[in-house]
Amino acid sequence: MRMQRKKAIGLIIGICAVALVAWVVLMVTVFRDKEEEKKPFVTPTPYQLPEVPEGSVLVWRLLEVYDVPEKGAGYYSYRYTYDDKGRCISALYYDEPDHVDKEFMLSYDETTGRTTVTRLESSYGTPDAFSTKYVTVYDAQGRAVSKEHSELENGVYVPSSKDEIDFDDQGRPTARRVYDSFFTGQLILCTERTYDPLGYVLSEYDRYRGKIDNYTRDPYGHVIEHWTEWPTEEPSRGRIVDGESELDDEGRVVLRREPWWVEGADGEYVEAYLEYRYTYSDDGTWRNEWYSEDGRLREVQEFDVYGKITLEKEFYEDGTVSGWESVFQPRFNGRVLQRSKYKEDGSFEYTYRFEYDDFGNCVRAYTLEDGKWELLYEDSYDAEGRRTGIQRDYHSVDYRYDEYGNCVETVYHVKDGGDSVEYYTYVPFVITKEQAEQPDSFSLPELYLYPGLLEPESKNAGVDYFLGSWERYH
Repeated sequence: MRMQRKKAIGLIIGICAVALVAWVVLMVTVFRDKEEEKKPFVTPTPYQLPEVPEGSVLVWRLLEVYDVPEKGAGYYSYRYTYDDKGRCISALYYDEPDHVDKEFMLSYDETTGRTTVTRLESSYGTPDAFSTKYVTVYDAQGRAVSKEHSELENGVYVPSSKDEIDFDDQGRPTARRVYDSFFTGQLILCTERTYDPLGYVLSEYDRYRGKIDNYTRDPYGHVIEHWTEWPTEEPSRGRIVDGESELDDEGRVVLRREPWWVEGADGEYVEAYLEYRYTYSDDGTWRNEWYSEDGRLREVQEFDVYGKITLEKEFYEDGTVSGWESVFQPRFNGRVLQRSKYKEDGSFEYTYRFEYDDFGNCVRAYTLEDGKWELLYEDSYDAEGRRTGIQRDYHSVDYRYDEYGNCVETVYHVKDGGDSVEYYTYVPFVITKEQAEQPDSFSLPELYLYPGLLEPESKNAGVDYFLGSWERYH
């Protein structure tokens, strides 16, 4: 009996030991798998640099992006292929491991220098098929001259709309044609433009409506005269002048009156006038004031010598006011140095202040809180002007470069969270100097996929983050 008990105890101990060993093996395997999932991506082999003959240059092209998210396994999120001239011919974007969400295919016309980009996109509900197709054609200067949109129907891409734009030799749009959404070939919009020597619109012909708008302007771009013609109408309406202007001795507009229709007390619309008043200073700055049909001041704008708005206020009927006030730095074509926003009661809502390094990069931004400047964000750059770090309230980003100046690693740190990393692999190409002067494929809007790496205005992304596109359009 005692012997049987010992055997039973021994059997139980043996089973437990086997179970313990199995558990240890399982845990080791699990942790090893976790380790392999989080194993950093390493460039497999050093770059083999080709010889660069006279008249050629060495360029680097992005080959792959390996994404290691905060949770889950790492995977390749972008992959590119190139022709022998270092031009991108295909790009794949993965939204998860082994699933392509977007595919780009590029072709080049050697005669015209045009680039055609075909973009295929999947959509919700069609994970195994590209449901949408865009074909965009860029000219030799990298400007989009046509874009066609198609949708997948019964396995065939059916065109749905098309847009075409023509440019002159100075890069200004001279014509735009839009075809109907059903793509029957019907032209639903066609606008043609001409420009004066200063680059302002001289005339705009709306062929769809049969109307031509003509303008004359002063050196500041203010409209001196605007008149409309209807050449296709029978009988013709003739020349219809819209508004009137007063000029000073230097030919600058000081008063512009434009007709405006308002609803009267009897419900009928009557003609009134809006007024635009301009005053100029000896230092090259000027001020615009806009008055409504009842003579009430509606808006004020002040401009610096660069033509940038330094003050903008809007006045409401109840007497409240809102707007912006900006101070620009004289260097670097007048970058915004400080900007404040008014509340509707006329008081300041908030104020931003920006600091730049000697290369024009925005390195710090502050906000005014209770009379004190508090740091909003900080960006860092190396001696060659490359961004090396970003500091924000809830996250930060670090960039690392190789000996050739390529960004090879981006680490995203999230406050109270984990890190995610992107690793970049490149391939060297030798191309002629003439080819190097042509627009790069990655300069096309279609391929702007990496904030901080290929973003066109990444050097001042912080400014754009707070000001949106305001600075770029004024």
